[in-house]
Amino acid sequence: MPSRRKKIFLALLPYILILLLLVTVECVLRYFAPSLDNPLVHEVTYDGIEWYQINRSYLKKYFPADTPLIPEFKTSLFKKHKGANTLRIFCLGESSMFGTPYQMTCNIPGIVRKQLRHLHPEKEIEVVNWGASAINTNVIADLSAELVRFQPDLVLVYTGHNEFYGPDGVGASFIGKYLPFTIPLKYYLRDLRLVTVLYNAIFKESTDKVPANLNLMEQVFQGNAVRLNSEAAERVFRLYTLNLKTIVETFKASGVPIIVSDVSSNLTFQPFIADSLSGGQRWLSRGTSAYMAGRYQEAIDTLQRVQALDSTNAAVNFWLGKSELALGQFHEARRHMVQARDNDLLKFRAPSRINHITRQVALEESVPFVSSDSLFSSLSDTGIAGDDLFWEHLHPTALGYYSIATLFVQEIVRLNVLKSERSGTSHSRLLPFDTDSLSICWLDEAYGDLSVQHLTGRWPFAGYHRVPKVFDSGDASMRQIAVEAYSRKVNWDEACYKLAAYCWQQQRTGEARTIYEAMLEEYPYSFYTHYLFGSLLNQQGDVPAALMHYRKSIELNSRFPNSRLDVGLMQINRGDFEGALKDLSAALDAATSQTSPQLKANIHYGLSAVYANKGEFARALEQADAALRFQPGYRDAMALRERIVHQQQ
Repeated sequence: MPSRRKKIFLALLPYILILLLLVTVECVLRYFAPSLDNPLVHEVTYDGIEWYQINRSYLKKYFPADTPLIPEFKTSLFKKHKGANTLRIFCLGESSMFGTPYQMTCNIPGIVRKQLRHLHPEKEIEVVNWGASAINTNVIADLSAELVRFQPDLVLVYTGHNEFYGPDGVGASFIGKYLPFTIPLKYYLRDLRLVTVLYNAIFKESTDKVPANLNLMEQVFQGNAVRLNSEAAERVFRLYTLNLKTIVETFKASGVPIIVSDVSSNLTFQPFIADSLSGGQRWLSRGTSAYMAGRYQEAIDTLQRVQALDSTNAAVNFWLGKSELALGQFHEARRHMVQARDNDLLKFRAPSRINHITRQVALEESVPFVSSDSLFSSLSDTGIAGDDLFWEHLHPTALGYYSIATLFVQEIVRLNVLKSERSGTSHSRLLPFDTDSLSICWLDEAYGDLSVQHLTGRWPFAGYHRVPKVFDSGDASMRQIAVEAYSRKVNWDEACYKLAAYCWQQQRTGEARTIYEAMLEEYPYSFYTHYLFGSLLNQQGDVPAALMHYRKSIELNSRFPNSRLDVGLMQINRGDFEGALKDLSAALDAATSQTSPQLKANIHYGLSAVYANKGEFARALEQADAALRFQPGYRDAMALRERIVHQQQ
């Protein structure tokens, strides 16, 4: 027996040694090559507060190493140490949850956060956007297990459009297609540093060469047209069911409530690809020509003949639906347009079965379900969601995002997730659709206009055009700032500050105000934004609001002298000289060699005014002289000095 064990051990020894070697190499790489790490979040400190910041490059692990274009997360922040009064909401989904085509607050997470902060100002509301373009539930299911450790209080899910063309969809490898349990294993292996080194070595050259005209939609398509009743589609539906259950059960097992929504899309959007009709193509052309000429009944009669040849053809059903819609036959029109969408061979819009699965899983798992698709239908006079709610085939307009977000908020209120006496409040207290009250600034909307123009000007769109909603309303300088932001010549925050300053200068203070409010919705702990907003409000004469923002700025960064200076000057005007002395002295103490001479002169001028009002003329004169040393020719300081000298005589 011992000899037999010895033989087995000797037989296994080479494999054991290889495994030990690989483990050793992996450990060495983890220790000596931290740059190979690809964490979900980075730990950062801003303004003295510790944050988790989402790693925008994290998603590369879900795509082949030679993929030219990798989608990214938003670099959202949420506190490392969650407060007792904090409600933390995670939003999961694809490009529609990400907020395409917008950049800041005009998305589902941003509007949910705004509504909840409006309803519950006593709470600290964190709404974290985990949406991204081109991902699907294969990715979201894998992410969910790690997201639990960040202690979300609620999860919102809006997903389903990318199941066919997201990672390991219809383009999956042979193993992934027939052994779906290997998909998460593959993602795990891609996290290993050794695998990263090998991938980088093998695929470095190919990833450096990105085709000039390639876009994300074309990249993920890879020539995979999909028929609704094919085995490829059935596999996607099975995998979506499995993934959605995994997502729900992961959060349920950790006691985290989850609200799931189905998805909606533009039914009036023409299918991207339809099957050829052989002998019926001539009749389809006649039918579409009759529609274009306004002969709708003739179009219906002609297209019904073609339908007898192929009842599932996307193009036939679309033009039949369009003709019925023109005649006011809304029920039939919707039925045919749904069939057109479902049978589109280029499946960038989720077919009806995805929504059926979503509803069924929510029912089986006993989790709250809301129907964005039904809501969008109800918002249309015809019952057919179209261009009033969508930019193109599936990305909502600002009104569309507002509608989905409000649907989630109403369910949050109904479930009393915030556990507050206010939670029973009527939905009438929700903010209406108004860009200013929702903190949606012009720059965000203009960015959306540019993004849609770029998106629809390339494959697979042909001859599709949407009129910009706000871009043309800005003057040349505003449009230039928007273009710079979209082309990333300036970063987003810089563009916001630049536009706010310009609007302020041009007396467009309402637009400047909305920009600052939007920035504070995204990052409420920015001392500099609070300072700028306070300065704007101060100029407008809204002293209480200005003081609130100045004080918040000081609370967040006590070493920033500008806020102290402005508060001190405001207190002088109010006759609070002791308070002014305290803040101006603190401003002077916070000033450094990097502080501008003009700012130092202003602080000394303020102190001179305080001492003069207190009757301490010698000190007042010293401070006036100090102001003039930093800024010779400072007229207000010179005038104040003359008055002080006169008072001393």
